[in-house]
Amino acid sequence: MKSEMLGIAKYIFRYIFILIILLYFYKQSFFSRKYLLSTIFIVLVIHSLDGIYQYFVGVDFIISKPPDAPSDMLTGAVYQHNPFGLFMAIGASMSLVFFFDKNNYTTFKYDKIIYFISLFVFLFTLFHSQSRAAWVMFGIFSLGYLLLYIKNNGMDKKLLYTILSLLVASMILFLMDDTLSNRLIQLFQGNSSGRTTIIWPFTIDKIINSPIFGYGIKTYKLLSPPCCNGVHNLFLELLLYTGMIGLLIFTSIIWLTLKESFTESKMIYFTLFLSFIVLMQFDGSLIDSKVHLNIFILLLFFIYSFRLDKHPSSK
Repeated sequence: MKSEMLGIAKYIFRYIFILIILLYFYKQSFFSRKYLLSTIFIVLVIHSLDGIYQYFVGVDFIISKPPDAPSDMLTGAVYQHNPFGLFMAIGASMSLVFFFDKNNYTTFKYDKIIYFISLFVFLFTLFHSQSRAAWVMFGIFSLGYLLLYIKNNGMDKKLLYTILSLLVASMILFLMDDTLSNRLIQLFQGNSSGRTTIIWPFTIDKIINSPIFGYGIKTYKLLSPPCCNGVHNLFLELLLYTGMIGLLIFTSIIWLTLKESFTESKMIYFTLFLSFIVLMQFDGSLIDSKVHLNIFILLLFFIYSFRLDKHPSSK
């Protein structure tokens, strides 16, 4: 029991410390939000171009990795198609905001042209990653952001033409690719790849046996699951690994962050954070996956960094 609690404490401390370091360096003006957003966007564009290269050539150009079997799910240089899809969903979300929003989030010349083109590139690689959880995340974010845009600016021609272009391009992609259309049908049918029928019932049975403290960090495989390599649900995973205590801590962090970001100046971050939490109910892990945890920490940074601004009203 002591070793389990010690492992949990070390794990939480390590990543909270990363968040504190980011906030400290931001406070000391080592970097700005604009610089960090620009850097993240460039990195995601490189990953998306790598995914397109992988689609046409058969391997990515960074580590010569082929797509995931059996249906050529794009991964780029990422270890698996689902986290790659998450990257592409974030990239598409950033492109959408940068293209429509009047705030100058980055420092690129001809920025609106770059964002418009990158939006279609990200969507192409997002769809061909075949990560349905990432599809849902982008769908929730884009719907939330477009509602915010319409509330503030109305339905202008720019928005209307862009929506029509995206819908037409998306329809063409899905109609021309039976694999994509089948994945979409499975999504609407609620096909969960064993989550509701095997993984979650098995996890719940284990949680009942140790509900207070859980089983410790990264113990899912040691519990002899009937299939798969993870829980694929954030709250069940927290209960399994950290028990009720860990669940209360993490849900408190999530609730406080949603509350913190639910302001006019941070509503975009609220929408992105909420859509990410929804994705975490079906894919990814804040325990086993450094990708998802680092994204979680970055989102916390962007939301709480506003408190350190000399002019709090600045977006």
